[in-house]
Amino acid sequence: MKYQEVAPAEKYRELVERFWQFQLEQNDPACIHHVIVPDGACTLTVVEFKDGRAPYVSLTGPSDVAIKMDVFAGVRYRGVRIKPGAVKALLAIDVAVLKGKIVAL
Repeated sequence: MKYQEVAPAEKYRELVERFWQFQLEQNDPACIHHVIVPDGACTLTVVEFKDGRAPYVSLTGPSDVAIKMDVFAGVRYRGVRIKPGAVKALLAIDVAVLKGKIVAL
């Protein structure tokens, strides 16, 4: 799996923890299990399919438990890790309604 993180520009560091992306590489299995460790942050995720399907966008709220999901070959996953407490400022959403949820946008 190829994973990359990029720190936000200085003017966004108060709200954004990091930008990230990953995808399975040619020699990886067709599917792997991925674990999102709970840390109090929210994540805006874009799932891009290489077969031409429209991207899938979701917002993952803070969670008390790890979230387990499958990651597939032929798909690129990109996201913005939003700092705890910054969701309201960035997206005008009360973080309490997102707790423990993944919401399609």
